[in-house]
Amino acid sequence: MVATFKIITLASSVEEGVVDLFKDTYFDSGAINVEGSTLHCWKHGGHGAQTYLEVVENSCNLYAEQEILKSYLREFRGVRIILTY
Repeated sequence: MVATFKIITLASSVEEGVVDLFKDTYFDSGAINVEGSTLHCWKHGGHGAQTYLEVVENSCNLYAEQEILKSYLREFRGVRIILTY
């Protein structure tokens, strides 16, 4: 599911002026914790610091997962969202 929405999520963030593809950066540490579950990057150790354009080039799912979660939290303030895979 995440792979499908990766481009849509980033395009929405660019359109809303939340990120600049060339100037803003995202740090991929290789794993994130969501609701007690650890999600891992496909690349062991992550990609490190990258521009948002590189996020797409590197197919960074952790970025998309975090941004999708942030978007939901912005849209549904006060509503607890539980993601299941």
